[in-house]
Amino acid sequence: MNNPTSNSGFKTPIQVELPNDELRGYSEALGLYFCWRQGRLDWYDPNAADYIPSLESERERANTERQLRQQAEERVRQLEAELRQRG
Repeated sequence: MNNPTSNSGFKTPIQVELPNDELRGYSEALGLYFCWRQGRLDWYDPNAADYIPSLESERERANTERQLRQQAEERVRQLEAELRQRG
């Protein structure tokens, strides 16, 4: 497994900060902050000024979108049936 190292072959330490009750450090190699907050590891992209979505949050978002789409499709079916009845 490769470890992040400086050009000299030695590991480059990452300074960790404690702003707003979260541990945070910046990885120059990744261009991202790693943050320990609310009991989990998150990644923050300073260029996007936002956290990178986790797999869990993306699954939740996809499930919500699917439910909303299914509700909309059901409503369309109801309206189509109503129009057919009115003929």
